[in-house]
Amino acid sequence: MKKIRIICAILVLVIALCALSACSKSPALMTITDGTITKTIDLSVYTFLLSRMRGTLSFYDYDTESDKFWRTVISNDGTTYDDHFSDTIFDQTKRYLTIEYLFEKEGLTLEASREAKVDATMEGLLKKSGSKTALNKELKRFGVNYEMLREIYVIEQKYAQIMEYYYGKDGEKISDIEKNKYYSESYVAFGQIFLPIYDVVTDESGKESMVPHDGEKKAETHKKAKEYAKDCNGDIDKFKEYCSLYSSSAESAEPTYLYVEAEYYGLQSASSAYLDTIAANLSQMTVGEVRVVESPYGYHVVCRYLREDMAYDNEKYKESFSDFYAMLSDKLFGEKCDQLADYITVKGDVVRPKISEVDTNKIY
Repeated sequence: MKKIRIICAILVLVIALCALSACSKSPALMTITDGTITKTIDLSVYTFLLSRMRGTLSFYDYDTESDKFWRTVISNDGTTYDDHFSDTIFDQTKRYLTIEYLFEKEGLTLEASREAKVDATMEGLLKKSGSKTALNKELKRFGVNYEMLREIYVIEQKYAQIMEYYYGKDGEKISDIEKNKYYSESYVAFGQIFLPIYDVVTDESGKESMVPHDGEKKAETHKKAKEYAKDCNGDIDKFKEYCSLYSSSAESAEPTYLYVEAEYYGLQSASSAYLDTIAANLSQMTVGEVRVVESPYGYHVVCRYLREDMAYDNEKYKESFSDFYAMLSDKLFGEKCDQLADYITVKGDVVRPKISEVDTNKIY
């Protein structure tokens, strides 16, 4: 669950951008204007953001250097990973173009402490590279230079500041109506009986490893999982009793809250991708319903629970809701940006690269 939150937090931070036409010779990609305020983003910034996303995918162990990965089809309409992530960055570029616009429209000035963070980051990069010339040589791989990178970092700080301006540091400016609406639409509560399909063995050096069960033992485990699901279906109290008797986790009967609003198409490690499958099942289930979900680690007998009121503010579920307010704030901000879509003009004659065509940026 935590990885999904992390994942979701990573996605918000990765997509930052700025109006940089004055700093680059690359063509303008898009403009936002209301007739008074005008902001522009050029192609090199979009390319840089693609490289960042590619680095994020690489961090989560996806083979971004393989053409086969990018050609992988992920939806019934033929969309590939290459299509999806390229379009995601483009859409987010349009959305976050409005950061500059709204920051000026609201009359905001970047706080000194935030600008100091940017300066400290740039100073650290210069020190690591040895010189501005060396740093620019490295940044050229990703379509930007020192000045442009600094402006991107400034926009990231503007984003953080305007989010606090609109929604508060910890969501205190968001109404209870908005909180509860998002909570009810985006989260489910559940418990699980986890039956592993591996044994943990320790070698002579004390190193532990997982040894998969053979086909017969795995089949026996699957049979048990289906029996437990059948016995408990529609009876939450009985399910909790079975958790204490048969689950490998002592806390499995306690409610866990899982974010189920969207699919992430790979923005999490392959080892935790099974959470999407659990989330998809839970979102279709009724309260008290029990199903068996298979993962690379075993069988998860999951039961959907009734959500507790305002669980997002309950210290007991702090881990499940660690990014609740950040994600809600970002959703509300996205809706605000969508209202400005008609103010944005995309340059139709500019050829945009696909994410498969840019270098992998794991640093900047």
